[in-house]
Amino acid sequence: MKRISKDIWAVFKLLYQNKGRFSINALLLQLIMIFISSTYLILLFNMMLKVAGQSQLTINNWKEIVSHPASVILLIIFILSVAFLIYVEFSLLVYMIYAGFDRQIITFKSIFKNAFVNVRKLIGVPVIFFVIYLMLMIPIANLGLSSVLTKNIYIPKFLTEELMKTTKGII
Repeated sequence: MKRISKDIWAVFKLLYQNKGRFSINALLLQLIMIFISSTYLILLFNMMLKVAGQSQLTINNWKEIVSHPASVILLIIFILSVAFLIYVEFSLLVYMIYAGFDRQIITFKSIFKNAFVNVRKLIGVPVIFFVIYLMLMIPIANLGLSSVLTKNIYIPKFLTEELMKTTKGII
């Protein structure tokens, strides 16, 4: 337990000592992720709608979109793309801290190289668990981890309020 608290303290000390560098790197990373992810995901989502013959997604037409085979394939690609982008985002942030902890020189080339090398480990069965993890990351009442891509996704308050009214919901 002492080792864990010692390591956590060392990470916080590192973050404090290099707050300027980490802040700039994190800001640039967020801007790149927003630009790349929004462009790519919007294009993919619009393609999914166009293939299904719909102009927008509503509560009434989601069944038509899901019933079209090509649209289902694009939906799976969309979900995997979101999972991939969130994985890359978090792995880049963790690598920046880890490289700083080992006193390595951090460049964007080394950061992206490390993230994409580790993505290969997700291909196969682990991607299923990662998508489940991603779904669990959806904040309940905006609590928990969030990403650039999931910051506006949350379980509606009227549902969480109803759950909290029951004894099992509080547990």
